[in-house]
Amino acid sequence: MNKIRFSLLLAGGIVSQVAMAQTVEQGKSFMYYERYKSAQDIFEKILAANPNNIDAVYWLGQALIKQKDSTGAKALYQKMLTTNGSAPLLLVGIGHIELMEGKTTDARQRFETAISLTKGKDVNVINAIGLANVDTKAGDPNYAIEKLTQATQTKNFNNADTWVLIGDAYRKLVDGGNAVQAYTKALTINPKLAAAKFKIGIIYYTQNNKDYFLPAYDEATKMDPAYAPAYYELYLYWYPRDAGDPNGHAAAYLEKYTANADPGPVLEYLKTFFLYGAGKFADAKTKAQSLISQYGDKVDPVMYRMIAYASDTLGDLSGAKDAINSFLTKADTGAILGADYAELAKIYSKMPDTPSKNEAFKYYKLAISRDTLQDNKTKYVKSASDLAKAIGNKTASAEMAGILYNSIKNPSNSDLYNMVSPITRRETM
Repeated sequence: MNKIRFSLLLAGGIVSQVAMAQTVEQGKSFMYYERYKSAQDIFEKILAANPNNIDAVYWLGQALIKQKDSTGAKALYQKMLTTNGSAPLLLVGIGHIELMEGKTTDARQRFETAISLTKGKDVNVINAIGLANVDTKAGDPNYAIEKLTQATQTKNFNNADTWVLIGDAYRKLVDGGNAVQAYTKALTINPKLAAAKFKIGIIYYTQNNKDYFLPAYDEATKMDPAYAPAYYELYLYWYPRDAGDPNGHAAAYLEKYTANADPGPVLEYLKTFFLYGAGKFADAKTKAQSLISQYGDKVDPVMYRMIAYASDTLGDLSGAKDAINSFLTKADTGAILGADYAELAKIYSKMPDTPSKNEAFKYYKLAISRDTLQDNKTKYVKSASDLAKAIGNKTASAEMAGILYNSIKNPSNSDLYNMVSPITRRETM
């Protein structure tokens, strides 16, 4: 995530202070590049030598959070607070955890105490507060913007990360205009801050404006060739377009991402996707199964989705159905797409018995209600209508046509005609 520059609270001689500062900065640099395991290793080594290094404790907790170990981060912060109860960074750290737990009032009290202890003048502490509110579902982006904006008014302010966090907060509010302005201000302070340029690209990506987001991603990699998150997004963009070409863009960006990212689950997931995109369905299925065995409950549920699609392609309908149901059970609600329900519907539609085929309509309706793109809704209705025609289910045909009609803004007379004549008119959808 963001490379927030905290001042160090170190004891000892000048030489040891400089060496330790460089090491902490190295750890924070790994955080910036989203190499969280490398960052964790650095901070653990620092704490092995000096268990009371508050900066290292705070950042180790953040590295654990990024690796989905909030339990470990909470235990770390709580332990250190028993002997350093008034350390502002630790208060912010535990406040971050409390936001993750939905304890918004407790978290706000921690943040206000930290601000009071530093008299509102420690930009690093305020940045940490902004990060906590941006990165958590229960975080308040307006509060983050308020405090971060105040930080920009402090004497001799020159912290690009503050503006990046302000941009992140506006992005959380779905205010792309102000987000881009904030990221641009970050670049005026640090023209080589690839994260700011990359996040400008993210704004345009949400607007589906490839004429702007692709150049922004590319420019981020040129500003800093080690900035792996940009390679990751470029790979995801090109994956469905040329993953089958070993000399294509997707292959090139996967190679660059691999060279600049930590080994671990995310990298293995991307390699699995690439196998599928290259048409190596059996290999993709086998690799996804091995990752599920390796990582257990910590595996990303998308591996179950991968098994479902690969199994479907290979003709294993039973395996595909079990896998997609596992994905729907294990994945966060926000990660479930209309296409996932459509996949389950497609699996049922291929079953040999009519009752199973009729079950498909339930999932087509879920897909239609879940998806936000009209083109996708239309595609699902077309598939469901084709199935209804094939098995002679006129009720389902009419229902699907009605769903499509109701989803169209300002429907025309031809739309109305199609609704009442679904069997004869839907072939051209």
